[in-house]
Amino acid sequence: MSHYTEKEIIDFVLRQHFPVDEVIVVEMERHFTDCAECQATLARLKARSEEMTNISNPAIHLERLKAATFSKKRRLYSSRPVILRVAAVLAFLMISYASLSYLVQRQFDHSRFGLSEFEADYEFACTESHFRGPDAEDAADLRLFKNGVKTLFGAKRTTMGLFPHYDLIEIRAAKEILLRTLDATKNPEIHRKTLKLLTQIEQIELN
Repeated sequence: MSHYTEKEIIDFVLRQHFPVDEVIVVEMERHFTDCAECQATLARLKARSEEMTNISNPAIHLERLKAATFSKKRRLYSSRPVILRVAAVLAFLMISYASLSYLVQRQFDHSRFGLSEFEADYEFACTESHFRGPDAEDAADLRLFKNGVKTLFGAKRTTMGLFPHYDLIEIRAAKEILLRTLDATKNPEIHRKTLKLLTQIEQIELN
């Protein structure tokens, strides 16, 4: 069985716009009834013709665009609750972790091995001399005291914000500096504070 070409079938599909002899139309319709291959070609070309017609028709094309846009927005909105729930869970976990870290470290700092009692000394040690005037300069014993305090506070370590502990090497370094402070100072206040810090270091070393 012979088959019609695509051009002939296109002429058949577009016969409303481009007149085709009625006899040929009847013959082609009869042929399409018996030929599955030409039926498939006819269906494909009809679909393409309808698609092109819809695109050339602004009203139909606009309705299709609206439907596609609405479907896309609906998918986006339906996914938003999931995103919001995930964000809320992550925010809760971060806040909980930060709160736990704060509580653990605060408990450690206020324990008998902590340094909360000496925070004022640490703040003083971190104060630069020029804050007290352009001609101010720390004496040797005061510089030693400050270095000892900063080294002691710098010995604190944590594991990802939790499990606070001390670096014993840094603790021993702070102890050595503070012992040198005792030998160098004649200031009773520095002497008293240094002895108190050394007592605390002994507690830490015994832990």
